[in-house]
Amino acid sequence: MTATDLQDAIVQALKEQLAPLRLTNSAGHEVGVKVFPQFKPYRAPRPAQTTNDDDLPEPYVLVALVNGEQTEIDKPNKVDVVVAVEVYDPDPNRQGYRDASHILNVILGYFERKVKIARAFELVRPIKWDNDLDPNKHPYYSAAIGLHFEGPTIYREEPET
Repeated sequence: MTATDLQDAIVQALKEQLAPLRLTNSAGHEVGVKVFPQFKPYRAPRPAQTTNDDDLPEPYVLVALVNGEQTEIDKPNKVDVVVAVEVYDPDPNRQGYRDASHILNVILGYFERKVKIARAFELVRPIKWDNDLDPNKHPYYSAAIGLHFEGPTIYREEPET
């Protein structure tokens, strides 16, 4: 099992967990929350504004592998993952953070129920989350969760001499 196996398992699980949620994208259409590994897909610039729901990423969740560490042979690997959320809410009351927080709560609830991810990675507490408080990003609102996992131990195949 590798870190990308962990990432793929989280992406798939979050797609299932977030499937019931419907939010408004920047074209004004109600859509489901998209989940992407590492980066949102590249969109080429367009001369005209698009109204194709499939072409707009928001609302979305990114599952990004941030870093990892193996401190010793015969010890668990460590993998850090950030789950980032972005939503769109043009309302001048600036309450879009609530949608981002709701998505975070769904994700946190999933990780509270799971002992292991991809049958090999165990979540290590504490779990930290953060809302972006930059008022200049309106009508986009973002939040993130930092997750730490211990992965499968790699054992030496040959005895030390």
